[in-house]
This record gives sequence, C-alpha cells and structure tokens, in this order.
Amino acid sequence: MIKIEDMISRVIICFLIVLFLFYGFMFIDDQSTIAFAERIGTDPGEVDAAHLLLFANLGWVYVTFAIGFAACLLAPLEQSTVFFRLMLVGSFITAIRQIIIYMGVDGGANPVPMIASILVFVLMNVLYSRAGMRIGTTF
Repeated sequence: MIKIEDMISRVIICFLIVLFLFYGFMFIDDQSTIAFAERIGTDPGEVDAAHLLLFANLGWVYVTFAIGFAACLLAPLEQSTVFFRLMLVGSFITAIRQIIIYMGVDGGANPVPMIASILVFVLMNVLYSRAGMRIGTTF
C-alpha cells in the first residue's frame, strides 16, 4: 500500500506527519495556544480572539500538510514531486523567517520554533535528495 520504497524516506515522512499533527492540534485548541504564547514570552492578556483565530488557521494548515504527507506515502513518488518541492521552498522560507525573528530585537527567549522550522527544512532537503528529485538525478 505504501508506494515509497525507501525506508529512510518513509521514516522522515512519518516523523513530519507526527510533528505537523502535534503542532496542528496544539494550535487549534485555545488553551494550548495560550500556553504556547506564554512559553514564547507573550503576555496571556495580549492574546485575544483574533490571535486565537490566526493560530487556529495555522493549526489547520499544519493538519492539511500532515494529510498531504500521508497522501505522499500512498501515491507513487512521481506524483508527489510537486508537493515535495512546495514543502521544500516553504520550509526554507519559514526557517529563514524564524531565524530573522529570533535574531531580531524582540526575538524572544525560546528558540524552539526556530529549531523546529530548521529541522523541518533539513528533513525536507534530505527527503528531496533521497527521492532523486534534484535536477540531474533520475529515479
């Protein structure tokens, strides 16, 4: 049933599914979103309904990406190429953005979001290379 034959790629995809589901469901719930905001240095009084809606939307995006990764496990590798490329570019932009935010004046004291986004970018890069999707490589 699983179409990707490379064991390491399957492990990376499963890890990314778990990571994205964890963050997705954490951001959907209001209490865990407020707790997350406290951990990154935000005053819980500053988190209003608009912030909770923004985090909930972000959580649903994470859940959608987890479903996309699950679909990539079930589809042939050639049909998953566009999704992998989108995730590689998106994770690169997110990692650079998190690094800039963390290194900025009001960067915060918790580097966990930055480390998680860098980890996702590195894993997507490894997955992209192992799948033979780089220019000049063949399946």
